[in-house]
Amino acid sequence: MPFVLLILLGLLPGGARAQDDSWMLYDDSQVARYEVSVDPVALQWIYDNEDSDSLHLAQLHLRNLYLDEQVADVGLRLRGNTSRNVQKKSFKISFNDFVPGREVHGVDKLNLNGEHNDPCITRSKLCFDLFGRIGHVASRASHGELWINGDYFGLYVSVEHVDDEFLEKNVRHPDGNLWKCLYPADLAWRGDSPEDYKHEQDGRRVYELTSNEEEDDYSALFRLIRILHDTSGNALEDSLHQYLDVAGVLEYFAVNVLTGGWDDYWYLNNNYYLYHDPVDDRMTLIPYDYDNTFGVDWFGVDWSQRNPYSFGNSNRPLADRLLSRPRWRNLYTHILEHHLAHSLQPAAWQPRLDELLVQLTPAAATDSFRTLDYGFTLNDFSQGFGGDYENAHVKRGLREFLDRRAASLPGQLAWQSAGPVVYHLDAQPPLPGDSLRVSAAAFVHDASLECWLRWREVGATEWQQAAMPFTGEAQAPVLRLADRYQGALPPMAPGTRLELQVLALDELARTHLYPPRPLELGWPAAPRLVLNEFLALNENGITDPAGDHEDWAELVNPGTEPVLLDGLHLSDDPDDPGNWAFPAGTGELAGGAYLLIWCDNEEQETGLHAGFRLSGDGESLVLSDVDGLTVLDRVDFGPQQDDVAWGRLPDVTGPWQALTPSPGLPNDGTGLPALRPRTAELTLAAAPNPFNGGLRLTLTGFAGPARLEIFNLAGQRLHQEDLPAGGADGRMVTLAGGNWEALPSGLLLLRVSGPRGSASLRVAHLK
Repeated sequence: MPFVLLILLGLLPGGARAQDDSWMLYDDSQVARYEVSVDPVALQWIYDNEDSDSLHLAQLHLRNLYLDEQVADVGLRLRGNTSRNVQKKSFKISFNDFVPGREVHGVDKLNLNGEHNDPCITRSKLCFDLFGRIGHVASRASHGELWINGDYFGLYVSVEHVDDEFLEKNVRHPDGNLWKCLYPADLAWRGDSPEDYKHEQDGRRVYELTSNEEEDDYSALFRLIRILHDTSGNALEDSLHQYLDVAGVLEYFAVNVLTGGWDDYWYLNNNYYLYHDPVDDRMTLIPYDYDNTFGVDWFGVDWSQRNPYSFGNSNRPLADRLLSRPRWRNLYTHILEHHLAHSLQPAAWQPRLDELLVQLTPAAATDSFRTLDYGFTLNDFSQGFGGDYENAHVKRGLREFLDRRAASLPGQLAWQSAGPVVYHLDAQPPLPGDSLRVSAAAFVHDASLECWLRWREVGATEWQQAAMPFTGEAQAPVLRLADRYQGALPPMAPGTRLELQVLALDELARTHLYPPRPLELGWPAAPRLVLNEFLALNENGITDPAGDHEDWAELVNPGTEPVLLDGLHLSDDPDDPGNWAFPAGTGELAGGAYLLIWCDNEEQETGLHAGFRLSGDGESLVLSDVDGLTVLDRVDFGPQQDDVAWGRLPDVTGPWQALTPSPGLPNDGTGLPALRPRTAELTLAAAPNPFNGGLRLTLTGFAGPARLEIFNLAGQRLHQEDLPAGGADGRMVTLAGGNWEALPSGLLLLRVSGPRGSASLRVAHLK
């Protein structure tokens, strides 16, 4: 099968997931095994007190393709709302209640859902996979067997918990307010005070604040509801486009239409999260709970035929107001049309359904709890994957529902007369001396379209414009990549501040400006501080005050005046430059002085210890201002050598290159002749890593033809392909044909071989 490598950057609204190893917990290449040991008396108490959230001390043995770990002293309790009194119960396993602050592979809780509603025990998994495929922020999910005290409790779906760790991995600024919204969370007007939206239902808040609980500030939620209630016409478009991820909400509605997901905001006032980004001042909707999908019905509704414009109930202000505007209604139609073509056709679903049926059957066959609530047999399990299936509340088999939805939807789509819409903008603050690159997504259904980048210096009156050529990829499952326009401005003088907008203009002279209030970006002033050197693989070099060989980074103050460090930020993630802040009381760095920061994620130790580690496989190092946004300096680097630093040569001002470590001292190049020149090395870099759906390869030192091979960790070669000849240094390759579905999830080994040798790199594939 031919194979493809596509350049797919920024798949998520906040950028790609933060690099960590939490993907291993949600690997779905095989069924995991969760073995829980708990006092039998405590387990009986849990069953006797179904509504209690009391946690009971337990031990966990976690096993899957990549993990075989004992986790001591976890908390065990039931989870769910209306599902607590069913026979096959759902459980929450907490890693950080009995051991405060603990995370296991970047996660502090596991949600194990019994999926008693679903004879196939896979509907929610398919929905969350779909959200991931189309680049929408949502939980990951995987299957696993649950064993408690040696007894098999059945096949479960582990769904990623939406909490602060989830936000760290998925949004640009993760310190904002997160609301869990359950029935009857209709976003309707209740009064003119934020306090009016702290009302309760069945002993819990309808809009439950799950972060920053001590502040208990509902003003951001109240502002959204007030805009929906008080604003109309073009003012509604301007206000909501500025404050809400409108395209994301419309995509959420569209996925629910495609999957028949009625247990949501639009139909049932239920099951979603709202997150407020405190820096961008913007609200995002995060989906939640997807077992009632793909033909599950309790209301006598054929969800495979339901009209997409009246899919939910009326008196839902968020849906009603968005779809009342022709421009947004057309964008919603465009989203449906795109995902119908790319995600709902049999070729996109049938291989995965066949794979899951084979993979899950052994665990489902012995799951006696699966039969207790609705009498679902093993025949229900297997037949439910196909067509012409009905039993109790499950009116369609998975394939049957998908086929019927794909057949009914095209005849239901309808366009209105409306102009173009720009619905996504990505413009990162530039580095000193760098150009400003801008990417936008824009669409109009009935005319040709062009986009322009508009800018002016802050305080100026005249706008300037530059063309943004269309660079969309028609086959991209992520809509904003299919609708992409890109442009750039040349470097400008240090300290220049610009106002920026994207103008969409169609051949009928209809226009749209986005964002409604111009985005302000600027070039940093003359550098106050400079990243000067780092060591990402410290095997035998200097040690920190605790005696450990840790990664480190070096800052220099190139000026003559001292610079206050308190509140400045250092990060290994360009999408989150405010990752770690210099603590209050750090003080000043004198003019001409050098400062060493240990990058070891051990902030509690003596000295300056950043809350991240540097990757020897290559990543970024970013210094940003107190706002956590304005980038002061940045270096992107590839795979590193043990005990070989990277630094500026000449010191402070020169380009980055390999050199002998000189922590706290000027870089003088001592020992460089003993090192191989960087340009002569054979190196291979990949981004993003982990990846899902596409990968960019950067080859250094491979001047002639080369061969790409991909192996699993058992040494089996999964793919090979010849790469064309190219320049020797830093060339990027894009391979044509095929798709990523042939590759399994998990760790893979990439090897590129050429006449001068080979280079290898491990990457993580998330399907």
